[in-house]
Amino acid sequence: MRKSAYLALVLVVGLLTMAPLAGAAEKYFVGAVDSSWSNAENWSSTSGGSGGAGAPVSGDTAIFDANSPSCVLDADPTVDALKLDAGFTGSVDANGRALTINY
Repeated sequence: MRKSAYLALVLVVGLLTMAPLAGAAEKYFVGAVDSSWSNAENWSSTSGGSGGAGAPVSGDTAIFDANSPSCVLDADPTVDALKLDAGFTGSVDANGRALTINY
């Protein structure tokens, strides 16, 4: 009986630990429409993919790679991570805005 209670506790703690990751997504800036960060059509769920994935939000990772053009912040976004791959040759212009990175 004691062993099954311990296993149940481990399972609950494990699920609670993973819960914040459930909604996390990787969003790639593809600039399909313009250079605006907040335009949902400028973000893809795959590198170089079609836009429309929505701008990254808290819990997401914003990624700029070899397929990403330059970007201009037109909002004050919050993301969990910002990844600038070695192949990214553009720029991310803060444009007087604040980009908050949680981790």
